[in-house]
Amino acid sequence: MLWTLIALLYALPLGVLGVRVWQVRTADRREERGEVAAARRRVDAELERAHRRRSRRRRPAGRGDAGAGADPGPGRRRAAAGAPRDRGFAPEAGDHPLPESLRRDAADLVRLWLDDARRGRRGDGTGAGRAGATAAVLLVALTAGAGVARAGAAPVADGRDLYQRALAEPDPGVRQGLFARAEAAFRAAEPDHPDSAELQADLGNAALGAADFGTATLAFRRALRLDAGHERARKNLTWLRGRLPDNLRPHHGGTAATLFFFHAWRRSTRLLVGAAAFAIAVLLLVPWTARRRDGVRLAAVVPGLVWLAMTASLLLEDPRVDDGVVMQAQPLRSADSAGAAPAMAAPLPPGVEVTIVERREGWTKIRTPGGATGWLPDSAVASVAGD
Repeated sequence: MLWTLIALLYALPLGVLGVRVWQVRTADRREERGEVAAARRRVDAELERAHRRRSRRRRPAGRGDAGAGADPGPGRRRAAAGAPRDRGFAPEAGDHPLPESLRRDAADLVRLWLDDARRGRRGDGTGAGRAGATAAVLLVALTAGAGVARAGAAPVADGRDLYQRALAEPDPGVRQGLFARAEAAFRAAEPDHPDSAELQADLGNAALGAADFGTATLAFRRALRLDAGHERARKNLTWLRGRLPDNLRPHHGGTAATLFFFHAWRRSTRLLVGAAAFAIAVLLLVPWTARRRDGVRLAAVVPGLVWLAMTASLLLEDPRVDDGVVMQAQPLRSADSAGAAPAMAAPLPPGVEVTIVERREGWTKIRTPGGATGWLPDSAVASVAGD
């Protein structure tokens, strides 16, 4: 739907602009052709009238003209029959469970088919067999669809239930255990919802409650990678960053971030806003009248600038595929060896956001926000991109 709407916002205004420009540029020619055609029609009519007068004068007296100008009449035309169109439905049973009303309606329909099959209305058994087969296929499809939906939705529902129970639990030890179980449930749901920023935010919240700061930071970063405007993930990630030392805390924002605030919008939002601004700009440039309207054309500058800003934001977007998160406390080594000297006095705490510089067998070279570089075991750092 999004890409269809964007294509229409680009194609329709360009089509209107092309048609109107052609009409304006060819108006004089088309008017001249129309006048010439009208004059020719008048001349032909006068010639036909003169020819008929001359024929009547030359016609012998007493001869009838019955059938002289008989018109055979138009022939029969065939009516075109439209072919039926098949409607298609997108299969989304893996993401959303079947509604209760739909299952009830389907069950009623199956019972009706089975009643028809038992009555055998057609008498030869063909209708009964077809009805029974259709009912069986529908039952199998409903069962499979409901099973897929439950398989995809059950871990998410379990995780949210455990999370709510943890929030209401007064005992700190039990509460942390419930958060850890909720985190495990959300992890189990990740393969079924790889592009869900909401699931990543839920996973981050559960990991935060379980004091798993590495997983929480990674989940919030992935949620913002999927949806740059996700407010819950942004706020919680800001809180996590605030608990780190200044030399391990990433610094984002400033004047540029304030000026280019739209860069944090969702990619789909920027695509749609850019397409709408393009459509408005083109429609303002359309020559609706023959007289030039410079004021209206000047107004097209504003939506044109909006379109340029959205396009530049999309083209210059940094996927940050080299970003990583420290998952467990580890000393930063000066070389890819467990016996190498530490590159920093204190171990890196979990949740530190780093830049992945290089990978070797079993080791990853990283750079901290403060500029320090060193090596960590592969198991101690995870890529935000999920590679």
